[in-house]
Amino acid sequence: MGPQRSELEELFRRAEHFANDTDFVAKLGVLKRTVAAGAGAAMVSDGYSADTVFVNTRWKGHLLGAQYSLNRDDYVNSAGERS
Repeated sequence: MGPQRSELEELFRRAEHFANDTDFVAKLGVLKRTVAAGAGAAMVSDGYSADTVFVNTRWKGHLLGAQYSLNRDDYVNSAGERS
């Protein structure tokens, strides 16, 4: 018998992602935008649900604690909701 593997959905109900709008590393991942095939100019994120990505537009940088706000009110998702 090999190691047991589970889908992340079985282990976690929801994963939220926090990013600074100007963070270069976040732009390579969670904030990366691509045009959906056949959707014209419609923009979609790469595999991240829009309601789970919270963006801070005021802070800059990538170092957690030093360059990321720890105040939950600084982050909103695309629908304007807070975490």
